[in-house]
Amino acid sequence: MGYKHIEVKQVAGFIGAEIGGVDLSRSLSEDQVQEIRKALLKWKVVFFRDQNIDHAAQVEFTSRFGEVTFAHPLGEPEPVPGFPQIKPVDRMALRKALSYAE
Repeated sequence: MGYKHIEVKQVAGFIGAEIGGVDLSRSLSEDQVQEIRKALLKWKVVFFRDQNIDHAAQVEFTSRFGEVTFAHPLGEPEPVPGFPQIKPVDRMALRKALSYAE
């Protein structure tokens, strides 16, 4: 189950892999997309380290794998203006919310 167009490094026992050898800020070849899909199906969770992409590039990349849906409609924070598919993750807000739950 080798890869010719990307690098895949297992990061855990049965789930999770890091994908390298790709620049998500650029258009990917169909071969790269197919291999990323193959890695995702095998490892269930994939990580792309040190990528510098904007919201539009993130939506474009994810659309190569299927329909990009709107961010979950409930809870804070609201989706990014102009990009309803992206919901920001705010670590400090999450910590604050969890401290109230204790």
